[in-house]
Amino acid sequence: MFRRAQFSSLLIVSLVVAILAAPALAIAAPGLHLTISVSPTTISVAGPVTYTYVLTYGGPSTEVTSVVLTDRFGVVPGPSSGDTGTASVLTSSTEAWVYSRTTTITATTTNVATATAGQMYENTPSTISTSTFATVTYSPTTTSTVDGGHIPHTGSPWYGMLVLGLALTLAGTAGVAVVSRRRHA
Repeated sequence: MFRRAQFSSLLIVSLVVAILAAPALAIAAPGLHLTISVSPTTISVAGPVTYTYVLTYGGPSTEVTSVVLTDRFGVVPGPSSGDTGTASVLTSSTEAWVYSRTTTITATTTNVATATAGQMYENTPSTISTSTFATVTYSPTTTSTVDGGHIPHTGSPWYGMLVLGLALTLAGTAGVAVVSRRRHA
């Protein structure tokens, strides 16, 4: 009896080790899957950014057709790569369609992308969709006008005359005070 229990324990431990050591199966979740990336993610002056989209399909049918990808700028043309099977048919678990769009950004922008497609499942046509987003941050920088370590001239051209006039007025007032004291002395 002891040997049978020992054998059973050894078998259970061996099965657990085999299951934990086995490579994970890559099983795609059902439906459309869309990812978006943007480069650069932060800009300091208005300029171009590139959005890259990757679209996959995980079933339940084997393929989808009539795929349309849109974002805040309109329909995204493509795919630019990944359509390796039948043209314009996104095949379940074997294709990843890549789309790309470059556009000029002038403010912080959140770009929401949506992919829609038609599928036939159990002889019933349906439309499926998925959405995702990416944000570009516009953070303008201010530049200093200091040139060569000198403070820039920001005053009025009459500033010098004003200072000279003030100095002469003070000197004149002091002179009048001195003369007036001598007369009274």
